Amino acid sequence: MNKKIYTKIAQVALIFTMLFTMSSQAFADSNISTNDAIAPMSDVYTYKWVFKNPQLNYTQVDGKTINFYIGKPSQRDGEIDSISHSFSYAHEFTGSITAGYKKTVEGMVGYTFGTEKTYQAVKQSAPLKVGEYVKGYATPYYSQSKIVHEQHKFLNGIDTKVVTASNICYPKQSKGVSLELKYFKKSGTLKYTQVVEL
Repeated sequence: MNKKIYTKIAQVALIFTMLFTMSSQAFADSNISTNDAIAPMSDVYTYKWVFKNPQLNYTQVDGKTINFYIGKPSQRDGEIDSISHSFSYAHEFTGSITAGYKKTVEGMVGYTFGTEKTYQAVKQSAPLKVGEYVKGYATPYYSQSKIVHEQHKFLNGIDTKVVTASNICYPKQSKGVSLELKYFKKSGTLKYTQVVEL
């Protein structure tokens, strides 16, 4: 009789041991699964080009002055020299534009680089004395903008404002030509200058 009781007790103890072992393993597996689910993701860094607020038409700049006309000495007092000349100047830029963004910059400033504007000068001089003559000088002028293009570092899609590269472009829109008519005496010394805007 006692032997049967001990056998029953041993069987019950074995069952409890097995259940405890299985429960412990399931709890451990559950912890592993939970920890895996909440493990932090690795940070993702990306790089994108960003335009800063453009400074449009913020200043006027002059181009290169050319001597486009040299008149002949007057043959008599009161003679008037007639000057006629055509000028063509293109919209242009200095600095650099990131590859593939030229059209975007043109859209921002409102004109196409390389497109020319033509200006016609038709002018008569003041009355000259014998031997006096006129020289004509032309200086193009442009309305200049400033475009800053920066490469920013993004962390998980958020702009960190860290600049890793940059390009600055100065678009220049042709706006006109400034003419100077310089009057010279027979001796070759400058008498005075007349300024004309086209």
